[in-house]
Amino acid sequence: MVTCNLTIPTPSKFVSLFVDLGAYPGISQAEWVYASGLQLNVIEDVFEIYFPFYVNAEQPLFTSQSIIDNYEAIGLDQYFQKVKFLFDLSQFYRLMD
Repeated sequence: MVTCNLTIPTPSKFVSLFVDLGAYPGISQAEWVYASGLQLNVIEDVFEIYFPFYVNAEQPLFTSQSIIDNYEAIGLDQYFQKVKFLFDLSQFYRLMD
């Protein structure tokens, strides 16, 4: 498995774009998965919220079919169930030093 997570800055320091790419060995060839969206940098590298461009299974925006299938298989059918959070306490403690 190989993955790559990219953050693309915007003119606002509070909003970025993110792209997640991955590849894993399939039956006959490598399988690729990807997703993208908006990243809200509440406190950069400490508290961030990731809003995917994913709308629904009929209108996937920059989301691979494998990810869509996994969302459906585990019952994630509401948009806000797909929103991800980063909360890094180690970074928070460094800010206190």
